[in-house]
Amino acid sequence: MRTLHRGGVLTRKLPFIIAVIVALPWSGISYAEEKSCYSCHEDVATRIKEKKNQHAPVAKEDCEACHIRHGFSNSLMLKKQGKELCTTCHTDFDSLIAQGEHVHPAVSEDLCATCHDPHSSDLKGLMRIVNGDLACFVCHADMVDTTGASKEHTPFTQRNCRGCHSAHSSSTPDLLVSDEHTLCARCHESVKTQKLHADKGLNTGGLECTGCHDPHSPPGGGLLSA
Repeated sequence: MRTLHRGGVLTRKLPFIIAVIVALPWSGISYAEEKSCYSCHEDVATRIKEKKNQHAPVAKEDCEACHIRHGFSNSLMLKKQGKELCTTCHTDFDSLIAQGEHVHPAVSEDLCATCHDPHSSDLKGLMRIVNGDLACFVCHADMVDTTGASKEHTPFTQRNCRGCHSAHSSSTPDLLVSDEHTLCARCHESVKTQKLHADKGLNTGGLECTGCHDPHSPPGGGLLSA
């Protein structure tokens, strides 16, 4: 004779039912922990590991530092958007930016990922390469000479933008790392430059270097502005 409790459920089946209820969720959690993001995103893993420099959370395979698990929704889900996400780790960023009067528009417009790759890059600072060139030229495309006629400044040819410009903010115009004379004198010794001008009968006292010279890719020799 079967013994029933109130509601008609067989009391002798209760231990089995409880065991199933307890076991199922734990088996699911164990499976989720064993399966990494790269199990599905193999193409992303390949691209990341090909690069020299990896973002710290990526190197630790800590995808959830920035992303929310999305299951099978097949959509990118970030914990926060733009700079708000980046400053979760880069906590001193805003205070550093505030030290400069002039702020890069990409910073003020929260376009961190326009310049930086959030996963990996062959360049320092996780700078992006876009169409075979620095991400700088996504916005500053007018500086790139496609005719081959210009005489490029060596730092510009080497794409060493950071040699002269601060990437985020600066106390000097044009995001220069220092005033023009101090900056240019790091490579162009002041005494020699003054003698060169004097030998040509040029009085350049009190003039800014860029009053006569284009520091990027001018059409003529001597980096003279057109």
